[in-house]
Amino acid sequence: MLLRACHSIIYPIVGNAKMLADITDRNTLIMKIKLFALLSTFTIFLSFTTFSQTTLVKGDTLVRSINYGDMQLYKVKIAKGNFYKLVIIQNGIDIQIKLKSSGIKDSVFDSPNGISGPEPVEFLATANGYALLEVMPLNDSSNTKRGEYTIKYLQQISAGEYTKMLKQREAEKNEFVDWIKQNAVPLKTVKANSGFEDLDFLKPLLINKRVIGIGEATHGTKEFFKMKHRMLEFLVTQMGFTVFGIEASYGRCKYINDYVLTGKGNLDTATVIQGFTTWSTEEVRDMIQWMRSYNETHPDKKVQFVGFDLQVNDEAEFAISNYYKKVDAAKKQEVDSLLKQVAAAEKHGGIFSGDTTIRTLINPVQNLICNFIEKEGNYILKSNKQEYDEILWSEKILHQFLVSYSYNNFIETVKKEDRDFYMAQNILTWLSYFPKGTKIMIWAHNGHIAKDFLDAVAVPSMGSYLKEALKDEYYAIGFDFYKGSFLSNDIDLPNSVGWEKEAVGEAPEGNLSSYFVKAGLGNSFLDFSLTNQNDNIKQWLNDKIIGTYSMGSQFSKTWSSQQYIAPMKIHHAFDGVFFVKESNSAVPVKWLAINNYKF
Repeated sequence: MLLRACHSIIYPIVGNAKMLADITDRNTLIMKIKLFALLSTFTIFLSFTTFSQTTLVKGDTLVRSINYGDMQLYKVKIAKGNFYKLVIIQNGIDIQIKLKSSGIKDSVFDSPNGISGPEPVEFLATANGYALLEVMPLNDSSNTKRGEYTIKYLQQISAGEYTKMLKQREAEKNEFVDWIKQNAVPLKTVKANSGFEDLDFLKPLLINKRVIGIGEATHGTKEFFKMKHRMLEFLVTQMGFTVFGIEASYGRCKYINDYVLTGKGNLDTATVIQGFTTWSTEEVRDMIQWMRSYNETHPDKKVQFVGFDLQVNDEAEFAISNYYKKVDAAKKQEVDSLLKQVAAAEKHGGIFSGDTTIRTLINPVQNLICNFIEKEGNYILKSNKQEYDEILWSEKILHQFLVSYSYNNFIETVKKEDRDFYMAQNILTWLSYFPKGTKIMIWAHNGHIAKDFLDAVAVPSMGSYLKEALKDEYYAIGFDFYKGSFLSNDIDLPNSVGWEKEAVGEAPEGNLSSYFVKAGLGNSFLDFSLTNQNDNIKQWLNDKIIGTYSMGSQFSKTWSSQQYIAPMKIHHAFDGVFFVKESNSAVPVKWLAINNYKF
């Protein structure tokens, strides 16, 4: 705005020759010329301070701070035919880079890695001159704090060297594709009750595992859900697994466990009661029914169904209230008042909400837990040890929810006490709760079961905590797909009911699934064991950044592919992966009435 005001003053002085010719007062003319010179100097100074550029030289490494709304400019001298490579390493702020130059198509570089990690910038110069890099924070409401970045000018090579580099890259890709072709195991089917001959190869890989995490690239792919059902059959009948855990309500899953163990309740309620539309599908319904049928015919080695998430806590709150009625009636009214506040906070609060109510409830719930522990002996005498332990765990779940969902912005979730941390602790608690030697299969999104950081802001994943605790006794299996449809919450629909059919096209080159397709493979499994692999393959698995599709509970048709592709060092994230060539939408069950079941 100030620049435009300056130009509006300058123009009448120098832009109208007739007016200047009519000026007869020499002193007035001199004064206006001086004013013009002063304003011109000010304009040049303002332009320099607002749009100053730093010229980068090969080998430069610069650390810069930047605020939301700022733009910082860098200039690189370029020669026609030469290839250039730079990288910006983000630290606490999500950066995007715009490349502009004569002879080069304008480009935007923004990897889906949030406020940390590298943003590589590569381009081929098609003319002599300069390339301009505009560095600025991504326009996003969760990206408003000051951050730092490091910009490195890594490489400049000639046209001939560039050609050699492209040939080398292509040879490395072909070698990786050949390795996948030789080592991936085709799947006969993803359908359950189809035998296990094509899965026998998994036995030596999984024989010593106590917890196996099985992920999913979307929360709504039929083939993923069916294959998980098939894997549960395999692990239970062939590998001795007796517990199935899912990313769903700890409290509500107790109803499902009662159903699969004893037949108490009914299948309709068991299918939907866990509270997430995500899992209310025909595929999950079929799996629950299989568990019930299996337990009827194997009374001595039943498989159990548990939830390890800390959301949807109405059943836990109901159980706590009922327990106090039995063991401490005088305290029940006080406890019920607190539980009502927690329930209201769960309904209206949460990440990004800015609602401070949740934070005010953390200490009261902590005090509730301390008081509960202090009266352990008295309470157990009026109930039993198992019931006491279950209520104590229910109170801890409320505390986990309050802590995890008390953040006002995404950056704060870098704290250790986030949802993934607590879900991992719940799984480990389940592991200690059951008899020694118990093995658990867990169902969650790829981003949760991964052994390394997959989250946009490098929050440790649930799988990273499990790997830290269990070492080689944890095995993480991811899912990826090449193209197709899936269910997700369409955020562009104002009246979204929460699970619409979405679709994406063929995965871009560089996604893991694109290499499976180049290898001519359909649905298959690949273990990332480094045993007897050459150095090139080890580098691909351990160091190369490879993308997978990653769709969660929200999706928009307006998003660029970068917004739903998770970049990773593949073996750091997963021990193996199921590849599905074409994804089809899971089949949602109608939101069945829960048969008058009330908490």
